[in-house]
Amino acid sequence: MARKKKYFILVMAFLLGQIVSMFPVYAAQTAIFDSEFQKAGIVYEVKAFNDKQKEVQVVRGTTAKKVVRIPQKIRYQGVNFSVTAIADKAFYKNKKLEKVEIGSSVRTIGSRAFYQTKKLKFIDIRSNILKSVGKAAFIGIQKQAKIKVPRDKKAAYVKLLAKKYG
Repeated sequence: MARKKKYFILVMAFLLGQIVSMFPVYAAQTAIFDSEFQKAGIVYEVKAFNDKQKEVQVVRGTTAKKVVRIPQKIRYQGVNFSVTAIADKAFYKNKKLEKVEIGSSVRTIGSRAFYQTKKLKFIDIRSNILKSVGKAAFIGIQKQAKIKVPRDKKAAYVKLLAKKYG
């Protein structure tokens, strides 16, 4: 009987140790999700964090830089995230921004994302999967601004960007 008790206690201690060791991992995952972080003057927000999807969106941009590069992927706390969106008003009324390079994994650009960014004169959209551009996303940029898009998506993007810049 005493031997069974020792065995039972040993098994329970092992299982308890396994359960306790799982909590820090869960806590770390919870801490990453719904968090904001900053890299190279751009503030990102985690949109999805699970086994299949690890996505962030650009929430705010720096007001000090003339050139902003929104990457395809970004690393945060040892995890690679795809940058899939630019949030509403992310670069709203930015006074210094002149050039933007949008990475190849961006699917959406929010409404008024670059609204009244008066010095913005060059936008390089590298994404082949851009699906939506919000209302007035590029209104108020320079009149002679150039927007570079992938060659095979030119017709689709002209239609997508119509009345959203100027």
